[in-house]
Amino acid sequence: MQVRVQQAQVRATAPERVLRHRLAGQQAATVAVFAAQFAALGADSATGQRRYQQAYRQLTDAQSERYGHVSTPGYARALADLVQARDHTIQARQVRRQTLQHRLRRTPGYAARHRQVAALDSSIRAQGERVATRYRPPMDSLQQGLNRQGHEYHALRQRLDAVQQTALASQRDRIRRSPCQPVE
Repeated sequence: MQVRVQQAQVRATAPERVLRHRLAGQQAATVAVFAAQFAALGADSATGQRRYQQAYRQLTDAQSERYGHVSTPGYARALADLVQARDHTIQARQVRRQTLQHRLRRTPGYAARHRQVAALDSSIRAQGERVATRYRPPMDSLQQGLNRQGHEYHALRQRLDAVQQTALASQRDRIRRSPCQPVE
């Protein structure tokens, strides 16, 4: 029954899904233009972080070699300059990222397609819920019937002796293996 519900949901939302897929493809094509630039920013960020860590390690190792673990004003100043340079490059990257995002959002049709995709997602979800709600009472009824039969089976099994329980269990297992075969 669950498969039938899913099939009904797919049938009910097929036109919206096709339109959503087409819009998402157009959106992906628009984003792809900017993807390389975003990837370059990410790679630049990772490279900058490695450079900072390497410079920090060199500065700290040189300080430890000369003065041990004692902090000197020159070391503190050099460390502050290093952190300031790192923060400046991070801020510059963030500005470039925001500029790219702004250009992406201002690309003709991007915002409209984004809103359409969101509206279609909402519509697809709502229609899927309506279909599930329509099928819920019969599914609940079937589940209650299965639960009742399970209780009856266990009650019947409790009344049987060990030999009859074994025979009943083997018959049940045979039915599970090949449900379309007639019961003997």
